[in-house]
Amino acid sequence: LDNKEAEYLFIELVSEWMQLAIAKNVEIDDNTVLNNLKLLGNFGSQVKSSFQLDLEKSKPTEIKSIINYVIDEAKLFQVPTPNFDKALIKLTQEYKTLVE
Repeated sequence: LDNKEAEYLFIELVSEWMQLAIAKNVEIDDNTVLNNLKLLGNFGSQVKSSFQLDLEKSKPTEIKSIINYVIDEAKLFQVPTPNFDKALIKLTQEYKTLVE
């Protein structure tokens, strides 16, 4: 949350995920973005997610089960996911062997 660009990206990703949930008729809390930002605020700026740590250690990640899943499901429901698409491209470029 110290990095406004990263915070904005997080908000956009959660918003895309929420739009997919709505399209799939999954009940979600209208305060999901705010609740997640509050949760992130409980951690120090140096704390990393298991996803980040796995990438750094070249371990298997949840790229397919999270990012690809959201993109594929969104296509089925015609929900745009430009930020998930960009994230997948960036991850593919930086961590090619983990994405394939």
